[in-house]
Amino acid sequence: MPHSSGGGHSGGGFHGGGGGGFHGHAGSSSSSNYVRHIYSRTPFVGCYTYVYYRGARPYYMYTNDKPSKSFTNLWVSLIISLLFLLVPVALVIGYGVHIPKKLNTNYNTQIIIKDDIDAISVSEEIELKDTLMSFYDKTGITPAVMTVESYTYTLKSYAYDTYMKTFNDEKHWLIVYYEGSHNYWAFEGMQGNDTDNILSERVTTRFNGYVYDDLSNGNTFATSLINSFNKITPTIMNSYFYLDSAIVAFVVIWTIILTIVVVFGIRDLINKYRLKDAILVGKPNSMKLVKCPYCGADYYENTIKRCFKCGAELPYEDILSNTSVDNEDVDEH
Repeated sequence: MPHSSGGGHSGGGFHGGGGGGFHGHAGSSSSSNYVRHIYSRTPFVGCYTYVYYRGARPYYMYTNDKPSKSFTNLWVSLIISLLFLLVPVALVIGYGVHIPKKLNTNYNTQIIIKDDIDAISVSEEIELKDTLMSFYDKTGITPAVMTVESYTYTLKSYAYDTYMKTFNDEKHWLIVYYEGSHNYWAFEGMQGNDTDNILSERVTTRFNGYVYDDLSNGNTFATSLINSFNKITPTIMNSYFYLDSAIVAFVVIWTIILTIVVVFGIRDLINKYRLKDAILVGKPNSMKLVKCPYCGADYYENTIKRCFKCGAELPYEDILSNTSVDNEDVDEH
């Protein structure tokens, strides 16, 4: 389907087009069966209380998760998320590097100049047609120019409807022009999807800027088109690097979302590793903090049999084997 290549109007500046070449969606999905695992230094309603040791020091962990000896699923999920972070790189390379290729001219390539408001003089029409022909010879895109007395809704919707009624391919570039009272003028472009590789946002934005500046400086519509086509045609088939705004927006949103996913995935992995060898205890802050009689290292009573610092055997009574895990009465903080 054709889409706008942008346009402009007197006193209102010019705008770029959009809607062609790339359609992306960055979002997240959720499942009703998904349970968010919480890991906290402070107790919360429904938590389990664990003690774990790092660097010969004891720590409390409050969580609704349970210890696991297997981390395969979490690693796979994290690796997949990291791989998805490469999608923006592929998009930047795939859509940022522009190598224009001339269109196959196996379609009706008759150049149309339809002037319903007598805005184009005879001499201008001859020069304009030569200019449009040069553009066609260079790109394979057939340009068309129409001036209109009136339109309904918006000039953009009018240009779209006109393209659909006039052309049965995606290889034309239609430019519609309107003049109203009080020196008001407006123009809008409509390009077929097959032209996107050549008429990128970079090219059409520059073109619209040239047309707008010329019209604002008092040049006629035909002269403005001639000057603008003459500026873009010589280099339009050169290779260059440029990212359309839609791709930039998608890349930024995608990267932010996946970065958050990866950060939380790494956090969960670290916490699960901590939880792997953690000891399930009673209610929060119910354990007695004591010191190793040999090296003075802190540990919670009856949670470990040997000191993590010096390795000495510690007094131990297995009072945690029947510890209740029902912490529903924990105050939420």
